[in-house]
Amino acid sequence: MRNPKYLKQPRFKVKLARFHKESGKSAYQVAKDTGLNYGTVSAWTKEDREVTLLPDHIIKLIAYYGLDWTDPAVIEIIEASEPPDQDNTPGQVKTLVAGGY
Repeated sequence: MRNPKYLKQPRFKVKLARFHKESGKSAYQVAKDTGLNYGTVSAWTKEDREVTLLPDHIIKLIAYYGLDWTDPAVIEIIEASEPPDQDNTPGQVKTLVAGGY
């Protein structure tokens, strides 16, 4: 079993800025419609952002715009390198898949 401290955290690029702009709605209106904090909505819809976790408010915003969170146009999965396997073969770059929702 691998030591977790040597594993890289997966990174995701959340791309909501374009979809928000195309919606024509203000961050205030989206916040009001979703029940999310205005600052949160504004931060996530102003520009694309990289994260290591996909919090519930991101999933809620994606659903609000009628998008699928598994679509690479919405959330890009950034690949991470794993340390070498126990049998001393070189580590491989693997695509990490978001899950749990």
